[in-house]
Amino acid sequence: MDRYGILDDSFALSMAGQLPLSSLLTLMGAYREEPDYTVLSKLISVSSKVARIVADADNTLLDNIKMFFINLFQYSADFIIILDHFFSNICELNLVFNFCKVK
Repeated sequence: MDRYGILDDSFALSMAGQLPLSSLLTLMGAYREEPDYTVLSKLISVSSKVARIVADADNTLLDNIKMFFINLFQYSADFIIILDHFFSNICELNLVFNFCKVK
């Protein structure tokens, strides 16, 4: 899966300081309507890690990063179902992205 590998490698390069975070985020934006479940799961994983790193590095950017990820994932019709699969409790996701569960 080329798209999975590109995302995985780009994240690794960004974490190693070889690729600017802005370039990683631009690449992630290209995955906005990603149809493949495996690639989308990697995108969710990378998003979670980036949010945690940004929160630790510069908390003032966290709101902007959260909005970027919310906009990134809003196009996935199965977003909540997929998140439920990866996060045993939606509250765990709430801790990462500060989402609210809608009843």
